[in-house]
Amino acid sequence: MRDGWAQRHSARKTGFFVTSSSSASLEPATQEVGTAVPGEWSGDAIRRQFLEFYAARGHKILPSSSLVPDDPTVFLTIAGMLQFKPIFLGQEPRRVPCATTSQKCIRTNDIENVGRTARHQTFFEMLGNFSFGDYFKKEATAWAWELATKEYGLPAERLWISVFEDDDEAFDIWHNEVGVPKEHIKRMGAEDNFWTSGATGPCGPCSEIYYDFYPERGSSDALSAGFW
Repeated sequence: MRDGWAQRHSARKTGFFVTSSSSASLEPATQEVGTAVPGEWSGDAIRRQFLEFYAARGHKILPSSSLVPDDPTVFLTIAGMLQFKPIFLGQEPRRVPCATTSQKCIRTNDIENVGRTARHQTFFEMLGNFSFGDYFKKEATAWAWELATKEYGLPAERLWISVFEDDDEAFDIWHNEVGVPKEHIKRMGAEDNFWTSGATGPCGPCSEIYYDFYPERGSSDALSAGFW
């Protein structure tokens, strides 16, 4: 994230999420990275593959910060970027050019949705990669696509992209650089694709990858129902 732009990539709406209470499959936690096929990844393997992928691209693997943050704007840690908020605000110097983490989170900001949907958790780990003035949209986009399609083996034809409605640069990168068909890229408004950390603080347009669980339903309502 740099200059108010966030790259988010996952099977949910924001980030790859790994719950600590269960794995993504019945595979043992000791399985080797890269040996599983889609649908057979354990939580440990997903986490390890993500961190190693970005470490190989110059990111420093940093530990998860406390669930009780030193931040008066939130009660508990709700996102992976929270520990880096002072850097984005210019209150602290960057420690590394770029970092990757598996952050333990409790999403108190949408706790009312727990139990109502299959994608809201009380406690989970948010996997993230962060740039502190090192790289920007082009690299973040290419790596997110490589991770999803090559490392995790998600079929490209089942992936949809959302960009902020006015972000022509992000649209062009997804289509011209990554090669995503235009019909699989959707422009969306601020409610869906303008990320904020609160009333004040780091914010900006974002781009997301969605996985289509129900391709048989067609694409007329893409990214609005059944696409997570």
